[in-house]
Amino acid sequence: MFPQDDDSLNIDVSLLEEDSDFYKIPKFDFDNNKTVIENGRIVYISGLEAVKQWIIKFYKIFKNKVEVYKGTDFGTNFDEIFGQKYLNNGYEESEFERCSTEGLLLCPAIETITYFNMSAKDGVLNGEIEVKLKDDSKVKLEVENGDFI
Repeated sequence: MFPQDDDSLNIDVSLLEEDSDFYKIPKFDFDNNKTVIENGRIVYISGLEAVKQWIIKFYKIFKNKVEVYKGTDFGTNFDEIFGQKYLNNGYEESEFERCSTEGLLLCPAIETITYFNMSAKDGVLNGEIEVKLKDDSKVKLEVENGDFI
C-alpha cells in the first residue's frame, strides 16, 4: 500500500544522542524555507550552531500561526505587537522584550539572556541579543534590517 523505499527513511539513531549538552537537530535553510538534505540524508547540526538556529527560528515564527508550534509558546507575537495604532509610549518595545526573554528561555540550552537590545520600525527588526548557555558559553546574534548576521 505504501512505497517501500526504506533508504529515504533511514535515520542514524546516533545523531539523536546528546552532544555537549545540546541535541543534534536538522539544519534549516532559511533562504529556501526547508530542511537541508545532502545525498538524500538530512544534515544535522549541534552545539552553538544549533542554538543560533533555534533563536533565529524563534524570531521568524509567529506564535500560534504555524500548526506544529501551536500551544507551545514558541515564536513571537511580533505581528500583533507592531503595526497597530498605539501611541508611541514604549509598549511595543517592552512587550517585544518580554516576549523574547520568556520565549528564548524555552530553549533547553539557554540559561539566561545576558544582553538584549532589539527594536522594530516599520516591521523591520534591528538589534543584538546575547544569551548564556547552560555550559557557560555565550551566543551573540545581531539583526540588521530583519536579517540575522
